[in-house]
Amino acid sequence: MPTKKNLLHKISNELADFDSKYDYNKEYKLTEKDNPILWRYMDFTKFLSMLESKSLFFSKPKHFIDPYEGNFSKYDLMKRSDWDENLTEDFTLGNYVRELNEYAAVICWHMNDFESAAMWDLYLSSKEGVAIKTRFSKINESLKDNRFKIFSGKVQYIDYKKETASENVYETLFYKRRSFEHENEFRMMVFADPILYKNEGHNLNIYESIIDPHEGTKEFDTIAGANIKYDLSTLIEEIYIAPSAPPWFKDLVESVLAKYDLSKIKVIQSKLYEDLIY
Repeated sequence: MPTKKNLLHKISNELADFDSKYDYNKEYKLTEKDNPILWRYMDFTKFLSMLESKSLFFSKPKHFIDPYEGNFSKYDLMKRSDWDENLTEDFTLGNYVRELNEYAAVICWHMNDFESAAMWDLYLSSKEGVAIKTRFSKINESLKDNRFKIFSGKVQYIDYKKETASENVYETLFYKRRSFEHENEFRMMVFADPILYKNEGHNLNIYESIIDPHEGTKEFDTIAGANIKYDLSTLIEEIYIAPSAPPWFKDLVESVLAKYDLSKIKVIQSKLYEDLIY
């Protein structure tokens, strides 16, 4: 099994390799000319949490439902059967991928010019929910947290049996199976480099006494991920109320926004299922 010191070094190297690939990518990375409309659907409790923390929550990949998240495709594995000479029967490629994803955190948006009926159904656990509407440019303008470099791009949907995701674990986070193509997802990611955050000089000797190989994740705010600070008044263009929400819910959302000095944000009741009038 790789030593803790070697594992942390490999994680840092994997991040550096991803950073290099990201700079030159033309498949998923947006250009300065791109400015898509983005939506984030959430229930009322998550909405309140966002307002209270003045941040967006980036979640570790292990909390996603799809087991393919942050993993190589079958085609990737066929191209290279010997991924790492230091891996053993006790520490498999699967274990290695899971370890690396402990240092990644992700937030997902839906790209669409209009609200989506499918996204309302997919992301709301009750009738009381909202959709945050923004643009790519507003996300960049509103960032207040300088602890992390933000990586963002359009998720690419592939056949995991016939197409390649990447030879880099972190770059695979920009790829999903074609079964999820309806999500039309825009994804943002941050990483906690265990070497850069603990010692900018990259003196690996200090890692010989580390007990917990997840030590670097303390740079995240929680075990589950990272809260990244944003200026919500700049970030949020409009707030849509779920089409199934009762009439009083819009008033509640407006009242809560006023308490957080965000009353200038326009709140719109979705008319997705409004009756036709002839």
